[in-house]
Parts: sequence; C-alpha cells; structure tokens
Amino acid sequence: KKGNHGAIIRISDITEMNKIKWQLVQREKLSSLGLLVSSIAHEINNPNNFISFNIPLLKGYLEAILPIIEDYVQGHPDIDIFGMSYDEFRKDIFQLLESIKHGSERINTNVSNLRNFARKKDKFKLKTVDLKQVISKAQSICAPIIKRKVRFFHVGDLRDAPTVFSDPDILEQVLVNLLVNAAHAADKEDSWVHLDVFPGGKEGRDLVIQITDNGCGIDKEVKKKIFEPFFTTKPVGKGIGLGLSISCNLIKELGGNIEVESEPGKGSTFRIILPIDSVKPEIPA
Repeated sequence: KKGNHGAIIRISDITEMNKIKWQLVQREKLSSLGLLVSSIAHEINNPNNFISFNIPLLKGYLEAILPIIEDYVQGHPDIDIFGMSYDEFRKDIFQLLESIKHGSERINTNVSNLRNFARKKDKFKLKTVDLKQVISKAQSICAPIIKRKVRFFHVGDLRDAPTVFSDPDILEQVLVNLLVNAAHAADKEDSWVHLDVFPGGKEGRDLVIQITDNGCGIDKEVKKKIFEPFFTTKPVGKGIGLGLSISCNLIKELGGNIEVESEPGKGSTFRIILPIDSVKPEIPA
C-alpha cells in the first residue's frame, strides 16, 4: 500500500531580520569610520595650528615695519612693488593675511565637523537650556551670511519658548548649520528665511524648531540622501557633506529627530524635534 506524499511549505517574513542586520552592519561601518575620521582630523589640525598661531604674529611684524616703509615711500613716491603702488601693495598684503586667516578658520570648522562625527554621547553637556539664548547666539554667528544672502529674515515670538534639558552647544551647532544652509539655498532677490518655535507631538510634549526658506528646494532623490555622511550637492571645495549628517545624528543622540519637507523651486522646511521632558535623566532618590 502506497503512502500519501506531501510537502510542507514554510513562509517567513525576513524583512525585519534583514533590516536589523543592515542596521548592525551600518553601525559597525560608522564606528570604524568614526575612528578613522578622528585620526584624520587630528593630523589635519596639527599643521593648521601653525598657520592660525602664526598669522597674528606675521600681522604684528608687518604693522611694526610699516612706519619704516612709509618713511621711505615719502622720499620715493613713484616706488613700484610687484607692479603695484605702495597704497595698493599695503591694502593687498592685509587682504592676503585675512584670506589666509579665513582659510585656516574653514579648515578648523571642517576638522570640528569631523571630530563631531566621531563624538560619543557621554561627552554631551546636558543641562537646562534657555532656548531663547541658544537661538540668539546662533543668529549672531550666522548674521554676516544672512545679511549677505537673505533679504528677509524673521524669527517668531520666543517669549513663551520652553526650557529643555539638552546640550546648548549641540543645539547651537545644529541651528547654525541649518541657518547657513537655508541662507545658501535662498540666495536670490526675494529670498526669505523664517525661524519658528512651537509645541508638537502628542499633547504638545515635543518642542519643534522650524527653519523655512523659499530657496531652490530639494528633489526626492537628493532628499533620500541628505543625511548620509559625505553626501553633498555643493561644488568641490564648498563643503564636505557632513553638516546635516552630524546634525541629525547629534539630535537623535539627544532623543530627538530632524525632519525635512521640500519641493524643487519652492523651498525647504527643516524641523528639529526635541522631547521637552523625556531627555532629562531620572535623579536617584
């Protein structure tokens, strides 16, 4: 007597398992990359320190010797220095020093971004933060670029802005990054950037800091990648693609998130979302 033949088919959804595996791989990659980046930042910063420390010394030497040169020029008014008059030479040499100083400061900023990329949560300085002060400091830092690129800049009413338990330096850094990005994006004749603060989430338990611009906007494909490390749409030499990645990771470490809405040709809205209470650690009895 022949037995019945059959088969057992098992169907398992491995989507979540694959997602977890992918996250673990990405975390391991970021950990290794963080160590590499920290080492690179150190190697870049050492020679840059020589530049930044010596610029004021060189400027002091020039200012000390200028009276001697000017006495000579008074007796030789037609003097030619590298094809320039003395007045042109004097102006140019200080502009060159300012250019070197600015370049060194940009290197320092990039090194700071690289170090923050590898930064650990236990280095955060968590405390009660007055949001009005943080926003005011960020505004002051960004004021030159905002004045140069943005025609209308508006900050909403901050009188009722709550305090949050967070790291003020991190919040300031992220705000500066988003404001600078908005200013660059909105660089046109009728440009505007708005910064607003309001409650969000269930029962208003989240704090939302919203920065909106009417700039070029971001298409869907770029929006998928803007928080990835080293992704940038800027020309070579204008950015290293770490600003948004670092900002997003730091805000996540603080228990929050950064969201973005954008439409090409119409502008972008970035929202920093922070829990008002839940970030504060419990104090043992």
